[in-house]
Order: sequence, then structure tokens, then C-alpha cells
Amino acid sequence: MTRIRHLFPGGNTCNGFHSFYEFIVPNQARLKLVLKGGPGVGKSTLMKKLGEEFIDLGYRVEFHWCSSDNESLDAIALPDYDIAVVDGTAPHVVDPRFPGAVDEIVNLGDFWDKEHLQGNREEIIAATSLNGRYFALAYNRLREAKVIYDEWASYYEEALDKRAWQELANHLIKKLVNAAEKPSKPLARRPCRHLFAAAITPNGVVNNITSLVNTDCRTYLLKGSPGTGTDKLLAVLKTVGECTGLAHECYHHPFVPDRIQALIFPEIRMAVVDETPWLTRAELFWPDHRDIRTMHLDEIVELPLLSPFQADIADCQERFASCLATAVNHLKQAKTVHDQLESYYTPAMNIYELEAKREELKQMILRYYL
Repeated sequence: MTRIRHLFPGGNTCNGFHSFYEFIVPNQARLKLVLKGGPGVGKSTLMKKLGEEFIDLGYRVEFHWCSSDNESLDAIALPDYDIAVVDGTAPHVVDPRFPGAVDEIVNLGDFWDKEHLQGNREEIIAATSLNGRYFALAYNRLREAKVIYDEWASYYEEALDKRAWQELANHLIKKLVNAAEKPSKPLARRPCRHLFAAAITPNGVVNNITSLVNTDCRTYLLKGSPGTGTDKLLAVLKTVGECTGLAHECYHHPFVPDRIQALIFPEIRMAVVDETPWLTRAELFWPDHRDIRTMHLDEIVELPLLSPFQADIADCQERFASCLATAVNHLKQAKTVHDQLESYYTPAMNIYELEAKREELKQMILRYYL
């Protein structure tokens, strides 16, 4: 298992903001520290420093990035110890489920100058409202993109050779079942974990899948246009994994969250990844992985059934790209406003007290949980 992993616990999708926060650590986690406070109070900086320090101490660390600012953290986790530090503020409000027993609230608002913030009261209220408006516009464009995406997929669905698709599915199912019969270690039978490996962010689509798949893992890349059945194939393999008792990680599609982008079966060193062209590029993403097998689903499309609609498909591709670009631009505008909000809060914070709190949290984790 890779020592440093990068993920997204939430995403900007065609259904709006979608959260998998409950899967950062299990419900029966040993410790979850929930950071409260406004934008710019130092939550992400605190988590980054803690994460880097635990890496230096030799621990495996997960960095859970924010889909609304992929350079800012929503959480860090020490998965081998079921410990997490999470941002508990909107849009992913987290409240203690087992207060005191598992969850602890860390209120960074204790370290701000209230008078300074009240002096910017009107500006903070106005910026918060404008920030929400830009997110609403972004989600409108992503919903519009989904309608176009479905039309685009419909042309390929009608032309897909169903028998050839089933043969490909059977091949992967057989590989999965055979591997499950002789795993490299006893099956853990842990619940499936749901998160995002990629996200639509103010910087466009950011994909961290290669930080999650070990370089010695046999990786099947499913390359195909919308409608060629990559999503259905991944859904079938997930069901097979559940039936065989294999522990697996399910990484959901950053655009359509009820679909799957990738499955990782760590016990048998196998992964299956949707290599959608606008989402990933194999030549850039997988240079260090030794066992890559690409399956081209466009090759099982019956071209005579597809050719009458080439102009319509090209139109869909152009409109989809335009909607996605507009959505990203609105996310960029939202981030600009969020940065403005941070500019009101950051000067109001006592950085010395913040640093003392970070050190206190670090020592508490080391002393009682590691």
C-alpha cells in the first residue's frame, strides 16, 4: 500500500455537491478530530503540517483534498490506525457522532479576534452570499452537461456489440474470481470504502488515481466513449468483488457520482480504472506502473450503426466541453470570492495560539493513539 495517498472526500458533480465524508475513517474509528471555524482560520495549514510530520515519523498518511480548492485540505487520515482530522465546516458539516468516545471538536474560533471580524461584518455576509451564487451557477452547468453527456452516450449504446461486451466482462470476472481464490493474504472482509479519486475543481479535472494504485498492482484501464459500458462493467465487477468477499475501494466518478471511476482490490493487487479520455490520459498517469492492460471498448462498437450520427456526436462533444469549461470557470469565481473571505479571517487569527494547538493535537495523538 502506498505511503502517501491523495483523495477527494467530496465532489462538484452533475447532482451538485456530493459527499463521502463518512468514509474518511470507519464509523468505529479510534479518533476523529473535527475542526470548526471560518474560512482562512488555518484548518488546512494545520492539517498539512500534521500530515507532513506524521510522514516524517514513518506513518502512512492520506491527504483528502477539497474539490472547491484542490490545494486546500478537507481532512488527513492515518488509515492504519483509524485516526482522522477533518474540516467540519460547510458544505461538509461534520458533527460528533460519538462525542468524547471517538469524536472531539477543536474550535479554532477560540483563536480569532472577534472585534476584527465584526468590523468586516457586511463584507463577510455579502461575500458568503456571492460564493453560494457562483456554486449554484457551476452546478447548473454541470446538470446541463449531464443532459448532453446522456445524448452522447446514447449513440454508442445503440451501436455497441453486446455479445463482445459480455465476452470482455466475462474475461475480467474470471480474472477477479481466480485471484480471489488464491489471495496474497487472508481476506479481510472489510466494508467497501467509497470516495473520489478525481474531482472537478477550479483548476479543471484533477485526478489522483495513481497515488492510490500501487505500482506492482495489475491495472486494467477501460478506455471508451460514453455509452460503451465502462460504468456497467465496473458495477458488475464491484458486485463480483462483494460476492467473493474481497475487500475493495470504490472510487466514484467525479461527474456522475452514482457511477464508478475505479475499483481497487488491495488483497489481490488488482485495479480496474475508467480511462475516460477527458478524465485521464494513460501516457501521463501511469509511467511507473509495471502491469498495465488497456481494453479499448470503442473497438466493440459497430461503426455502420454509429456513422450516421458522427456530426451529432461531434456536436455533443463540443457542447459538453463548453459546459464543463463554464462550470470550472464558475468554480474559479467561487474560489476567488472564498479567497476574499479568507482575507477577512486570516489577519484576525492568533497564529501563535494556533501553532500551540497543532502541537498539542500532535502530542495527544502520539501519546494516546499511536
